[in-house]
Order: sequence, then C-alpha cells, then structure tokens
Amino acid sequence: MTGFNFKRLLKNRIPVLKWLPLYRTKDALGDLVAGLTVGLTLIPQAIAYAGLAGLTPQYGLYSAFAGSFVYIIFGTCREVNIGPTALISLLTYTYARDVPEYAILLCFLSGCVTVVLGILRLGFLVEFVSIPVVSGFTSAASLIIACSQIKSLLGLRIHGESFIEIWKELVNNIHRTRIPDLILSCCCILILLTLKKLKDIKVQNGILKKSIWFLGTGRNALVVIMCAVVSCIFENRGGAPFYLTGHIEAGLPSVRPPPLSRNIGNETETFVDMCKNLGTGIMVVPLISIIGNVAIAKAFCILVILSLSLLTPYFYYIPRATLSSVIVCAVIFMIEVKMIRPIWKCSKRDLIPTFATFFACLFAGVELGIVIGVTIDLAILIYFNARPTIYIEYRNGLNMVMRDFKEKNHRLIMLRPSKDILRAMQSLSKETIKVVNTDAELVAALKEHNTVKRIHEAGAEVIDMSNGKTTIGTRNELTSTKL
Repeated sequence: MTGFNFKRLLKNRIPVLKWLPLYRTKDALGDLVAGLTVGLTLIPQAIAYAGLAGLTPQYGLYSAFAGSFVYIIFGTCREVNIGPTALISLLTYTYARDVPEYAILLCFLSGCVTVVLGILRLGFLVEFVSIPVVSGFTSAASLIIACSQIKSLLGLRIHGESFIEIWKELVNNIHRTRIPDLILSCCCILILLTLKKLKDIKVQNGILKKSIWFLGTGRNALVVIMCAVVSCIFENRGGAPFYLTGHIEAGLPSVRPPPLSRNIGNETETFVDMCKNLGTGIMVVPLISIIGNVAIAKAFCILVILSLSLLTPYFYYIPRATLSSVIVCAVIFMIEVKMIRPIWKCSKRDLIPTFATFFACLFAGVELGIVIGVTIDLAILIYFNARPTIYIEYRNGLNMVMRDFKEKNHRLIMLRPSKDILRAMQSLSKETIKVVNTDAELVAALKEHNTVKRIHEAGAEVIDMSNGKTTIGTRNELTSTKL
C-alpha cells in the first residue's frame, strides 16, 4: 500500500512518468511539426528579447531551450512553451543593468522564490491581483516595451529605462533618424501584420489553406530570413545601410552554478552586494512571471540547439530594426483595449484600478505600478464590504394575514441582508432574529405576531419605515439602501 501511494505521488510530481508510457509514434510526428512551427516563430523573438533585456542575442537562445528541457520532465500542460517573454525581458533590463552575471543570478533566485512559493502553497496570493489590475498592468507593460523599440525602428542609439525617459530621448534625437532603418521597419511591420491577418483567411482548398497557415504562423522567421539575406548582400557589396545584430557567440553554454560573486577591476562584488543591487527584483520578477502569461517544449528546444550550433554566424546579418519590428508586432496586441467595454458593462467601479494600474506602471514603473493597482483594488473591495447593501422590499400584503398591517396603516418591509450582516446583528441583539426565506415561511412567522401589541414588541426585528402614515401610494417595488 505504501509503495502504491509513493508511486502515485511520484507520478503526480513528475508528470513525464505518467505520459511517457502512453507516448506513440503519431504523437512524435505531431510534436515535431509543432516544435518546428513554434521554433520558426520564437527563435527570432528570443533573439529580439535578448536585446530588450540588454543582453547579447545568445542569451535569448539559451533561455529559449534551457527551460524547455526541464519542462519536458516537470511540465503539466503540453500546449505551453517555456521561453523568454517581452515582459520578463523588460524587468531583467531594469534590474540586471546590462550585466549578464546579474541576469543569470536574477534568473536563479527567481526560480528559488517560485519553488518556495509552490512548496508553501502560496499560489492563492495571485488571487489578490484581479483581472482589471492584470489588464492595466499588461497593457502598460506592452506599451512601454513597444515604445522602447522605437529607437531601433528609427535607427537611433539612445538609452532610456522609464516611459518618460524613453520619450525624452526620442524627442531630443529624432533628427538623427536613419532613413534606411525607418524604411526597413515600416516594411517589416507591414508584412508581419499582413501575414498575421492572412492566417485568419478561410479557404476551401486544403493545400492553399495549409500554405497560408504556414506563412502566417512562421511570419517572424520569414521576415527575419528575408532581411538577413538582403543585409548579407549589402554587407558583401560595401556595407549594409542599417544597423545589424552583430556577432553572436556560437555553441552551447557551459553547465555551472550561477555566479555568486563578480570581479570589477581590482574589486570583488560579493553575493550579498549583488543581491542588494538586484533589490526588489528578486521578488518582483518571479511574481510578475506568475501573473503574466508564460509563452510546446520537446522538438522546439532541439531546434534552438541546432540554431545555436549551426546558424549563429548567419544571425550576424539580422538587422536590429527587423528584430524590433518583431517585438512591436508581438506586444501591440497585448494592449487590452477590448477589455474596457466588458469591464464597463460588468462593473464600472473596476475601471478605477484598471486605469490606476495602467498610468502608475507608465509613470512610476511596472513593479511599483502593480503594487499601487493591487492596493487600490483591495481598498475599494474593503470599503464597499465595510458598507454592505441591504435590499429592502416594500410589500403591501401577502394575504389576509396582513390585515392588521393595513388597518394600522403600516407596511411590511422585507430586509434581505447578507449572512455576514445577520451574524453581526445577532451578536448585538439580545433577541433571536428570525430569518425567513420564502413567502410561506413569512406568513407562518407573522401568524405568531398577528396583533398590533406583539408587532410593537417585535420592533427590533420588524422595522416600521412609515411612522404610522403612508406618504406614497400603493406600490410593489424593490429599492436598496446602504447601512
């Protein structure tokens, strides 16, 4: 019995033991196609996201396959691809400050924090971040990422971390725009958006349908390959007119522990100093990665390894404007403008934390912005829960049992408070508060108090809102008041 429980526990914790015995050849073929498709889409993105994080391109490829190997063993969702995302790349750039050692240590510590959160079963903390807050946060982060790529679209070499700094630098250096990079960026964005829409066109011919789907799905790789070929031709004929990615280190990274110290000249930066420099990023990055969307392992990671081994010399010719176009076309659809209308229809109040999070992330930083958004959202929730609504229904009568109410010109008022309010009222009342749920239960309760004297004695439970006089005509309506 003990062995059986241990085996079941092992399968639950290591999912590969559960699905691998059921794996078939036809599954491998499907995974191969899926891996190639995802690889053609995300390899260019991985290179681009490395630049967004302030690192050399090979780090984007490292992060694209390393997580996939681990997810093969511990992954629970076969449709998920583990790899770099625009949002985490932006946060890495914020905290790592273009230093690879910081980025590697931040990745390691973020994983440690995530493991601890999982062991302690603290996933419920994410529930405090509501959908409106996530919507505002995602939209703001996507806008910041898109704006940070404008410099490469225009062929500018400027530096800016925050949203305001980015636009200040763009305004001050707009006159230095390189026309070849601008033209290339416009062409790449136009092709990428066109191919994205082309993918959704419905055709009857099977071959044509698959061809259109392949073009739409592999649009990133198609555009990057085309631009790299053009750049290679220009480079061999005197020099490319736009900025190129440059040299990418070939081969796989060495397997070793993360750096726990760093040498800067004659000084040594200890592990504690590095953690101090990373600051709140040690907690912010894992929490944001949990909240945000994690962007099929198996064949994909093999494709990335082949790219690192064989294709890195050719990545040199990829224009930076092309990679920025890939990022912009990926993140602009993450700006959730369409969420405003459903939130407005559902609860106009939820627009407050949505816009508060959005503007706070833009002008105060994404890590502080989400804290502000969650705080405002919880404050609104606590405020309205502290002032709950009790619905009061004015009834002119149920049947003949209500005759005494009519003769005394009284009306029955039915209160419908929540259970929490009832418990609070009962704790303050010496009399037992009788709760009825149906009209039949109400009639039975009123029969016990069918005289005027007993109605007055039960005044703590039956509230007379008319003061003996009815100022409004006979009606049967539902209104509400807040206590």
